[in-house]
Amino acid sequence: CWSDPTFLREKVFMDACRREGVLAPRMNFANVYLNDIFWGFYGVVEQVDKTFLDRWLGDNDGNLFKAGDNYTPDGGGVGEEADLNYYGATEASYTGRYELKTNETQNDWTDLIELLDVIDNSSTNEFVAQLPERMELSGTLRSLALDNLFGNMDAYYGSSRNYYLYHDSTTLKWNWIHWDANMSFGRYVPQWI
Repeated sequence: CWSDPTFLREKVFMDACRREGVLAPRMNFANVYLNDIFWGFYGVVEQVDKTFLDRWLGDNDGNLFKAGDNYTPDGGGVGEEADLNYYGATEASYTGRYELKTNETQNDWTDLIELLDVIDNSSTNEFVAQLPERMELSGTLRSLALDNLFGNMDAYYGSSRNYYLYHDSTTLKWNWIHWDANMSFGRYVPQWI
């Protein structure tokens, strides 16, 4: 609930996402105590990990990529963005933009690079034909629409972050997973405005 005095932005947004068929973590609240000393009231957000994938998709063997936080390591400025653009065929072109969260020992980024190549380099006809075969579009489009509806600009189209991509090993389709909505309801102003 960082930067949210109401403590409600993320809860309302994530609940709306799941109600509308968007993959998003559950969120609730907790009073936190340490050695019987009250430390405060906190938001508790479900982690997007293998347990999340198994619960919501029934598959956790595929590659899960987190859109990187596009701030530079020193905390200032804007670094590389997870903007779904194709930057070449090598993994090194993407490691500052995305973080592989599962199957790290395999460290195989070819599926993500292939998806980005289709998104960025296909003709319009190829894109229209191929994307529905590669991505669960309903949830992805609903997620982007909800970002717009809720003024959640600290997301893909406002900051190129705060989402995950999961390549389901059963359906072989990519799933868009929402993440981090504490700046929804117009709290975040993108640098391009």
